[in-house]
Amino acid sequence: MNDYDGMSPGQVLNDASVADFIKSLGLGIAEAQKALDVNSVEQLDAFIRPISGLGGKSLLELGLQPAFYHFQHADLSCSLQLSLKVQKSFGVDFGIEAKYENSDKTKDFDENTLSQTEGFSTERTQTRTAEISIKGNSRGAMQINGQSVNLDGQSLDERIKNFAEAVRGNQDISRAIPVQQPTAISPPPQKVSDDISDDEVVFTPNSVAFLGNKFNRATIIIRENPSSSETYQLKTNTSVDVEPDTNTKGFATKVANAIDAIEGYKASVYPHEEPLGQFYFGVNLDIPYSNNAADKQRTNELSTQESSELITLYARVIKNRGIKMKVIGHASRTGTEELNQDLSKRRAESIKQLLVNSGAPASMISTEGKGFNDAPASDGENPLRRKAEILLDESVHLVTVDALQGHVINKSQVLPNKQSDTTSQGNGFIYVLNAVSLNNLNNKQISIKGTNFTLSGTAVDGLETNSPEAFAANLTKDVNALNALAVEATRRGHIAYLSNASDEVKLILVSESSREINLSGSDGVTVKTNFTRTQTQTTRKEREGNTTVAVGASLNVRYSRQFEMEITGNSSISARLVSVPPPTEFVESMQAILNDKKGGS
Repeated sequence: MNDYDGMSPGQVLNDASVADFIKSLGLGIAEAQKALDVNSVEQLDAFIRPISGLGGKSLLELGLQPAFYHFQHADLSCSLQLSLKVQKSFGVDFGIEAKYENSDKTKDFDENTLSQTEGFSTERTQTRTAEISIKGNSRGAMQINGQSVNLDGQSLDERIKNFAEAVRGNQDISRAIPVQQPTAISPPPQKVSDDISDDEVVFTPNSVAFLGNKFNRATIIIRENPSSSETYQLKTNTSVDVEPDTNTKGFATKVANAIDAIEGYKASVYPHEEPLGQFYFGVNLDIPYSNNAADKQRTNELSTQESSELITLYARVIKNRGIKMKVIGHASRTGTEELNQDLSKRRAESIKQLLVNSGAPASMISTEGKGFNDAPASDGENPLRRKAEILLDESVHLVTVDALQGHVINKSQVLPNKQSDTTSQGNGFIYVLNAVSLNNLNNKQISIKGTNFTLSGTAVDGLETNSPEAFAANLTKDVNALNALAVEATRRGHIAYLSNASDEVKLILVSESSREINLSGSDGVTVKTNFTRTQTQTTRKEREGNTTVAVGASLNVRYSRQFEMEITGNSSISARLVSVPPPTEFVESMQAILNDKKGGS
């Protein structure tokens, strides 16, 4: 009950919830209407069920129809009688008494100590960080409180991933986050054989990307919902007419569905607000294609080959048609917000690098790290959150079309043809790519740091012969086998990544343990920053003597109020109920259901 002292009658009446009372009456009418509708719908089965006594006909076929009812009008009336009585009383009693005594004997003692330790006090635990530097060609080890962790693996990515997982297995280390810092290879990779096409191999200062494509593939851009039907032609005598929709996204979906219905073609739609592709990462990693088998099963991650084909396609769309894209990185809700924000940004940058290394201009791709801010607070460690997404960075929709074996998309016959249109208006085909085979790359040569390498598409590590991934894998092995080159190679999908052997990988360690942690490294593993030192300071002061100060006070307050409130009321509802026939559409739908049951058209 509120404090009614000083309130006006209107304020008291408002507190009596008159509005809620009337609202409840109105809701009762609404509930009654709903019950009538439900009752009418529940009779439908009886109207369409054949009755043997009627020659197998239903009530609906005999002209009977279910009735529906609604309240034509309803009157609500409500009255309240309110009486309120307030009585109050107030009283205060106050008294005070003081006394002071002091002896002559007094002694002071002060002590101030300062201590500094590597560990934590037993009273408090906080997050600490350390930084490790690892040479790119290192095969060394690190000791954590005497426990040795070795750098094992054929490629740099493999060694760093395995090393981080092993370090995280220590009881005092909660996170191990690697940060790679490559420098440009000089002289940079380049082709030696003149007949290597830019559509087959792309070079950057730190990578060689192979861009084969198994499908005859096309990309359609949908910028608007047209005012009339549009024709989409894949080749002469193979086309579909698509009617307008209520919005641009709906029309893009119609185009994809219409083409997908043509035998021998597969089409997919990618609205601008939905990811074109999603890539998942291992715990604390920004290295693509690094999830374990269990994570891949949970995330339904695309195969490396499928992911590489998407990267190649979107890199070509960005490069050839100037379509802007953005990459957004995410992280699981574990650890500090600052570290996860940085990790999610680096995940976005790593996928951008895949696109750039495949030929896309860096200026056409933006990145953003969202950390774990858009993850539920209770989410914890979740493989579905360790990802980066590629999205369109402008308000258009894309439809991709693949011609299956035995079928073709003719580059010169597609309609609407926007392949050379620079006006950025209207819908149509903006890119048609014929299937690109890399078979002719075998035995051709490229140069890395002035040393020639012969390309090979031989099947290796379970990869398909002459696939982009096979060429990248063979080149990676050849580079790593030549120690004198001082270059470390690692394969990420269809790309062979290159770094100088002298480059360093930074490993950030995080501990929430209160134990003392000793770190040391060997053979290219260096402890740059040990776990943060902690400092504790204690001050003690004692005084001897006999000093007494006594003060006594008493305060007695009496304050009371008594409320008496009585509310009486009554209400009434009068309503007129009318029967209305079902709508024509409703009867037609019932008749259609009946026809279906009898096998009619």
